[in-house]
Amino acid sequence: GFLVAWVLYAVIVWRTSRCTGVSVFHDYDGHRCGIGDNEGKDFLFFCMTEDRKVNPYFHVCVKHCPRSNDTMTECPQRQNLTSPWTLQDVADYRTEEHSLLLMSGSNLCKPIYGHGVEWST
Repeated sequence: GFLVAWVLYAVIVWRTSRCTGVSVFHDYDGHRCGIGDNEGKDFLFFCMTEDRKVNPYFHVCVKHCPRSNDTMTECPQRQNLTSPWTLQDVADYRTEEHSLLLMSGSNLCKPIYGHGVEWST
């Protein structure tokens, strides 16, 4: 599931960017990880839904990957389909740092499954 979602994300970034490949990850709003507003936030983290599923469509750049379920990360949320998106603290899930390339902003927080966390489809 995680690899499929990463490939899907890579295709979306490649098709919507000016580069010929994926060199730096982007957050849900198109800001690059490790650069500008996200300076120092070199890891891409997939937010979790209210039903404890990893959401492949909403991801944020973070300084460190969450190591437990006891922390929170600001993620885009909305009350219903017509309300605007806002950033709200959402419960984290256990991840491990996974470097894809040897450059800033090209790292993922890889989910550790089996602790009540599933991949959303």
